[in-house]
Amino acid sequence: MNTDYTFSVKCYACNLCPVPMDYSSPLVRVKSSCKWCSSLTIGSPHLTIKGCSDSCNSNSSLKEYVRFNFTCCGKNYCNLSSKAHPTNQILFLPLMIICFYLNTEK
Repeated sequence: MNTDYTFSVKCYACNLCPVPMDYSSPLVRVKSSCKWCSSLTIGSPHLTIKGCSDSCNSNSSLKEYVRFNFTCCGKNYCNLSSKAHPTNQILFLPLMIICFYLNTEK
């Protein structure tokens, strides 16, 4: 896992990723100088977004989504499939509630 933030990885990036994922599709680009590669799948039917991420957590941008799967990884091109390091939504729910509570108190 990428814990050295001076290290950079190359990641696949797409806003409307093809299903099944095809890295040779014109919809898919390569981004370099990433801290993490990420993949976000939302809802049903599935919408998948891939790209770079500054951190390997899902609580910063997913507060409004009920059904999602966020994965991240720290090796070149590791976000081709959705089998990276899945985050467990149940474990992040209490953290998201605490963050929301702390933000509303300020």
